[in-house]
Amino acid sequence: MSGIAHTAGAFFPRCVDTATATRARQIDLAAERVEREAVLWETYLATPARQDGTEPRRVRRASYALYDLNRRSPRNL
Repeated sequence: MSGIAHTAGAFFPRCVDTATATRARQIDLAAERVEREAVLWETYLATPARQDGTEPRRVRRASYALYDLNRRSPRNL
């Protein structure tokens, strides 16, 4: 739709707002990732180790979630 409007010479007066809203959304998502990472680290570090040396399920889940969170999140905001 934007391509058709552009070729027709139409101008959307609020197109500048879109870039600002997109950037604000990126910042909000980055803040949510930081908060989620803090919760996962607290869970990971607060769970006591088992006496037999194996990791509890909660620790494994937090570890995998931390890995996945850091693998997917862009760090260049």
